[in-house]
Amino acid sequence: MDNYLYESIGAQEFCCRHMLTKSPCVVVGSTYHVSFLKAVTIVGLEKESLVTVPVDTDARLDLKSN
Repeated sequence: MDNYLYESIGAQEFCCRHMLTKSPCVVVGSTYHVSFLKAVTIVGLEKESLVTVPVDTDARLDLKSN
């Protein structure tokens, strides 16, 4: 079963096997803690999969900034 478990093959391989055309990503505020980067790599994603969003003065996601 290890050849089929998500935990064993990683996110990138899972996407390839199931023909998912877009890579998964993790969306975080621009003030994210470095542990998010570590978590992304642990689950098998590349550091480019960490997508940052600007935050306002109260450290909330600033969705109007774009």
